[in-house]
Amino acid sequence: MKIKAIYENGVLTLEKCENAIEKIPQFGVKVLSVTVEAVFQSRELRRQYLLMTNDSLNLYVRYEE
Repeated sequence: MKIKAIYENGVLTLEKCENAIEKIPQFGVKVLSVTVEAVFQSRELRRQYLLMTNDSLNLYVRYEE
């Protein structure tokens, strides 16, 4: 897979990455916001289940909906 890097106004952008981000809605993926409070609240899940931070945040946010 070749990624095309281009410069726009002196800023490097990754065309392939931008294209992928634009396609997210087509996949039906629900993107949730994570508050600072959620980071701290998910700490207990990390300790209890020996989870990594991203995993505990996903779990916390999913069940706090």
